[in-house]
Amino acid sequence: MKVWDIEKASNVFSIACGRSVKVVKTNTVEPVVYTGHGDGSLRIYSLSQGNAPVSQIKGLIDYPISSITIVSDNRYQILVSSLEGSSCHLLDMKMNKSIAKY
Repeated sequence: MKVWDIEKASNVFSIACGRSVKVVKTNTVEPVVYTGHGDGSLRIYSLSQGNAPVSQIKGLIDYPISSITIVSDNRYQILVSSLEGSSCHLLDMKMNKSIAKY
């Protein structure tokens, strides 16, 4: 994954995300990127702390994650879902687990 400075037309940061990324979401409050993966995993990357994930939940759902929503600009509560019809999961990234299923 590459982060670009549009005005300078240059790559400012690259992140090796590993498995196939299906969806990317940014946070408007912090320089953070969320990635949903084909294996049902969610990872959070801090653009100020290098290219290793600062938090992740592996194998969260049985299908590729296709949607990520940040709850109330709180980077620790995230709602994820899949196009394949699995339940939505509300995640607490401080505890690294699903806290509700809809």
